[in-house]
Amino acid sequence: MRRAVIDLGSNSVLLAVAELREGQWHPVYELSQVTGIGKGTKATGRLCAQGVEDSLASLRTAFQDAATHGAQQVVAAGTMALRMATDAPEFLQKAAAQGTPV
Repeated sequence: MRRAVIDLGSNSVLLAVAELREGQWHPVYELSQVTGIGKGTKATGRLCAQGVEDSLASLRTAFQDAATHGAQQVVAAGTMALRMATDAPEFLQKAAAQGTPV
């Protein structure tokens, strides 16, 4: 069984794909892309526009890579910037609309 987790952070999108063998998880594939979605969020209360576009593209790549590496389940979670930003719901809608729900 393979599963993947995606961490959508304030500065990067991280993907880890792991396989369960003999009761232990073993890394299969990892990806890290700098996107900067949280750049300026503390000051403005909004997500960085370029970071939003870069993060959406990175999510597409991460979900595709997870599937390519055999992940039967993918879970994506957002961290600080998505908890703080007033426009986070719009980002989450865009992510879900492209088939990469967070």
